[in-house]
Amino acid sequence: MGNRQNRVYQAHSAHLPTVNFQASYGTNWSRAEDSNLLDEMFGTTSKSTNTHLGVSVSVPIFSGGQQMSQSREAVYTREQMRYSLIDAQQKVKEELHNALLNMTNSRSLVTSTQQMIRSEQNKIRSTATGKKLGLRTKMDELNAYQSYYEAVKNNAEARYKLLMAKVSQARATGDLGHNAIAQISCSQ
Repeated sequence: MGNRQNRVYQAHSAHLPTVNFQASYGTNWSRAEDSNLLDEMFGTTSKSTNTHLGVSVSVPIFSGGQQMSQSREAVYTREQMRYSLIDAQQKVKEELHNALLNMTNSRSLVTSTQQMIRSEQNKIRSTATGKKLGLRTKMDELNAYQSYYEAVKNNAEARYKLLMAKVSQARATGDLGHNAIAQISCSQ
């Protein structure tokens, strides 16, 4: 975001006046036509030092709207980045909320399927007792076993959903790693 803000400042300042400062310093050595022995020895007859200072100011009047267009583009790009950040934050919040709801629902489903298994076990026992007394048939007993195994299958699916909800929650909170996976798998 800071880089985008700098680009906005740079684009806004493109139509402002600019001031340039130039400075130079130099020394000239020159030789005269009628030189003497000392001039021959040192190789010069005169020395001059030059110093130049200059300031230039440039004021752009209008350059076809390019700076204004770049300025607007920089502002819109910054806004786009800001909205992208807000969108990402909202998606993470929504994902975390959904993961928590899935976790709660999955726990309730596991509890209910465990109760269903106990109920089906009681049904198998009562059907077996009824068969011994001649009140139930073999078909009733087989149906009771089928219902029991259906409940076991539903419980396994509910436990799988609970595991996936835990993984989704860890991913949404940013804690998904080897330790989190090991902890999730050991908790079951």
